[in-house]
Amino acid sequence: MSDQRSEQATLLGPADERVLLLVDGERDRDLLADRLAERHEMVDGDPGDLEGFDLCIVDARAYRRVADELSTLKGDIDTYLPVLLLVEDRDRVREAEWLAEEVGGTVDDVLVVPTPKHELDARVGALLRARRQSRRLALFRRAIDEATIGVSITDPTHPENPLVYVNDGFCRLTGYDREAVLGRNCRFLQGPGTDEATVDRVRAATDAEEPVTAELLNYRADGEPFWNLLTIAPVQDDGGEVTHFLGFQRDVTERVRSEREVRRERQRFEAMARTATDAILVVDTDGLVRYANPAVERVFGYDPDDVESRPLTKLIPERYQASHREGFRRYPEAGERNVDWELARFSGRHADGHEVPLEVSLAEFEGPDGPLFAGIVRDVTEREELQAELRTERELLEGVFQTSPVGIVVVGSDGDILRANRAAEAELGLERSEIVSRTYADPDWEAFDLDGEPIPDADLPAGRVLRTGEPIEDYRHGIRVDGETRWISVNAAPMTDEDGAVDAVVTSVEDITARLERERELERYETLVETMEDAALIYDEDKRLRFVNDTLREALSASRENIEGSHLSEFGAMFADTVTFEAYEAVIDDLLAGRRTEAEMDVEFVLPDGNAVTNIALAPVPGEDGPSGVVAVARDVTDRVQRERELERYETIVESTLDLIYVVDPDGRFVRVNDATVEASGYNREKLLGSHASLVTDERTVDHMESLVRELLREGREQTFTEASMVFADGTRREYVCSLSVLRDDDGEFQGTVVVAHDVTDLRDHKRRLSVLDRVLRHNLRNRMNVILGYAGELTDHSDPAVAEFGAEIEDSAADLLELSESARRFESVISGEAEATRSVDVVGLLETTAESVRVEHPGVTVSLDAPEAAPVQAHETFELALEELLENAVRHDDRAGLSVEVSVSVGDDDVEIRVADDGPTLPEVYRRALSVGTESPLEHTQGLGLWLVRWTAESLGGAFRVEARDPRGTIVTLSLPRGGE
Repeated sequence: MSDQRSEQATLLGPADERVLLLVDGERDRDLLADRLAERHEMVDGDPGDLEGFDLCIVDARAYRRVADELSTLKGDIDTYLPVLLLVEDRDRVREAEWLAEEVGGTVDDVLVVPTPKHELDARVGALLRARRQSRRLALFRRAIDEATIGVSITDPTHPENPLVYVNDGFCRLTGYDREAVLGRNCRFLQGPGTDEATVDRVRAATDAEEPVTAELLNYRADGEPFWNLLTIAPVQDDGGEVTHFLGFQRDVTERVRSEREVRRERQRFEAMARTATDAILVVDTDGLVRYANPAVERVFGYDPDDVESRPLTKLIPERYQASHREGFRRYPEAGERNVDWELARFSGRHADGHEVPLEVSLAEFEGPDGPLFAGIVRDVTEREELQAELRTERELLEGVFQTSPVGIVVVGSDGDILRANRAAEAELGLERSEIVSRTYADPDWEAFDLDGEPIPDADLPAGRVLRTGEPIEDYRHGIRVDGETRWISVNAAPMTDEDGAVDAVVTSVEDITARLERERELERYETLVETMEDAALIYDEDKRLRFVNDTLREALSASRENIEGSHLSEFGAMFADTVTFEAYEAVIDDLLAGRRTEAEMDVEFVLPDGNAVTNIALAPVPGEDGPSGVVAVARDVTDRVQRERELERYETIVESTLDLIYVVDPDGRFVRVNDATVEASGYNREKLLGSHASLVTDERTVDHMESLVRELLREGREQTFTEASMVFADGTRREYVCSLSVLRDDDGEFQGTVVVAHDVTDLRDHKRRLSVLDRVLRHNLRNRMNVILGYAGELTDHSDPAVAEFGAEIEDSAADLLELSESARRFESVISGEAEATRSVDVVGLLETTAESVRVEHPGVTVSLDAPEAAPVQAHETFELALEELLENAVRHDDRAGLSVEVSVSVGDDDVEIRVADDGPTLPEVYRRALSVGTESPLEHTQGLGLWLVRWTAESLGGAFRVEARDPRGTIVTLSLPRGGE
């Protein structure tokens, strides 16, 4: 059978569920098929040959033929596959013993036919619902096992709170096999580095049956430590009792390490700021100085304490203060929320009043209360004086170059300089009168190569051309004239006579001193870029890569030879989408065309190690006739983008939940509300924000919640729960269960309270109505049973023995119902889950009194008690009624002479165990199974409330209940209760 097909059918619904009919009679089979075909798909055939079915309906004759096959089929699948056995009414008594053996095994239900259609539909519907629930449960279990995080379940009813379930993610996280951890307390994950205070906090939360989240240093099976983000939540039954704890474990080792690295970086920054020679200032959007390092005194003459919390204008000349304030005012309105670390020139005001030329690099970052601006300020007084001197000299040289073309020198065949133009004077640094008639190879030129080595005469340009007749291009060498060093580039070409002999050489001389300096500067720049941690690259005018640094090559997993020279278009596939690539290429085109001077954009790339988001800053490379290329520096901002996306998802969840979520400041005023709060309150968001919480609740509730917050702050806890009523704009009052969580800033300072409120108004109204209905039903039951008892009493005196016997049966049944109602009344607080507060009670004294009462009422019964002198338990008043029911139950159905009831009490470290064993009729297995499981089913139910009330009482006290058969005859009931105070 295809379990996959069955799973799909189960999830789709009743119309897709397949029912297999195994009925020997054709007429009966057709009749059943007609009844069921309206809602279900009917199939016929052998169970093992079908693709799949969700329910098998089989009559007694066919069942004997396929019983083994059905049993094997049910055992091979991990979900519930129901079998409904049809038994004809005339065979019911004869087949009773055989049916009793099959029910609960292969057969799940028995239906006596003929039967009404509604009864058939009800039975089939119930079995198919159980089938669907089984499939869903199997799917849920597989989903949990496939989860990437660790999931575990513990049982707090056992002293050690052991693990009863772990998923595959838990095993992968811890390195332990499932068999090695089940039944053990989670403390085996702790080690020498585990923080005891955190462990105590987790233990305190579980003892208080409260959810808790903590970070613990745990250890894997191989001893490797890892940081575990542990979340534990209590799981309650329908009565509100915690039956298990659900745990989630997530490996956050990398995050913890990153946070520690951030702290170390912050400490390093603070140390650098304290020792820096440049002034460092941090300013908020109001223009107030939030931080000033010690170097502020050297630059501005002020002590840092005299600057902090003061307007920045204190350090600005008066004539610039108005524009400074206007700039700060316009900045938030401009829409630009990012300032690069760019150098800017400003004038500052020293404490003694004089102005100081400053060079400032400025950047914006987000602080806890909004944007902040950090500036590194350098006093450039000496540099400006030096630059002024250099500027004067540069202007002089610039004038010479602009008024002179390239220097030209003509050398005769004998090596003497025949002619030189005015530009040559500037190029060679000599008067033309000093140049002409001088030999080109004159030692006074002191020519040398790029390494500073003297150049032989034969290798100088003019001499080589005279000797070889071949032209020379861009021959570079240095000359030193009157102690001044210059670098020149020489092009030389021969001049020939009519016979073709070289009779002169024409040389063009270009001073390339500045160019060589730029080339060397470029080499230094490329060396600097090569060592940058950020990825850097340079495009030429044709958009081909001219240079990439090691960081980029490593990210692309490619060599320099495979990257440099490639065209931009070859990298289009690396972009996450074509729109981004086209925008990126358009920016480069604009920079090359001079339409933009800089650009910045975020780009998502598809890299060998996965997708990455980078922030790319681009600028043109200056050339003689405009931009000669584009330089780009890329910084990985994947983590920042992911954090922003995660924040957006979190805000979506908060705004879409039906629970009320809001934040109040320390004064109790709303600072944030979600859509559910706005909708429920009837006030618009503008009305709520800034209003006090008393707008929607009374002063007493406000005072209570504020006292809870003060208690959280005093005890260092983060969360607590309470109940509250809220009255909204239309006068509606609703009841809520509220979670209060402390909100702190990065420094741990209290900033307000986060409140999550869940509406429980309808639930409580429903419980109140059920309570009224319960009391009315019990009242009417007692009244009607008293009437029945009255009439039954009359019948027992009837002269006809048969009528009298009927009357006695009616009287007994009515008395049993009254006793059942009275038991329910006495145990009402336990049944409703509203039992009174517990106190320490001596169970031995109660048992002695109860045992004596049983001996008096049942003289033929022997009741023995084996107990210490005292055994205190934590119980409420209903517990005494439970003990009476427990002993009465042992003798109720067999108070014959010789019946023995043995009662024993044992005291452990944490609990007290009460054991009652009788040698009367053994409680049937179906009753024991129902009591052990804690629920009844249509095929498994008990006849009274006695033992149920005992079980509920034990569970309401945080104890346990167990019932088992006694060998060879009788029943044993065991209670385990928490120890009370001495």
